[in-house]
Amino acid sequence: MIYINTNLEAINEMLKENLPNVTEDISKADTIVMSAITQEDIDNIKKLDKNVFLMISFDLIDYGRSKGFHTFSPGTPIPDVINEIKFFMENT
Repeated sequence: MIYINTNLEAINEMLKENLPNVTEDISKADTIVMSAITQEDIDNIKKLDKNVFLMISFDLIDYGRSKGFHTFSPGTPIPDVINEIKFFMENT
C-alpha cells in the first residue's frame, strides 16, 4: 500500500488518481510519498522505516539520497514521478 502526503494538494490528487493501492492510513503503507523542507523532516521520515519517495528542494536532494530515499526535485514532471513509483512498486 502507498501513503501520499506532499505539501501540494494538486500533486496529492494526481498521484492518488494514478497510483494503485493508496491508503489514508500511514501505518498500513509500506511505501510513502511525502514532502520535506528541512533535514529534520527527512530524519523524522527515516524513523518511519518505509520505502520513501520525497518531493524536496534542490538543496536537500543529496541529504535525502544519503538516507536511502528516492528524491524528486521541483519541476520533475508528475508523469515521471508516477512512472518511477509504479516501476518501484512492480519490482519490489
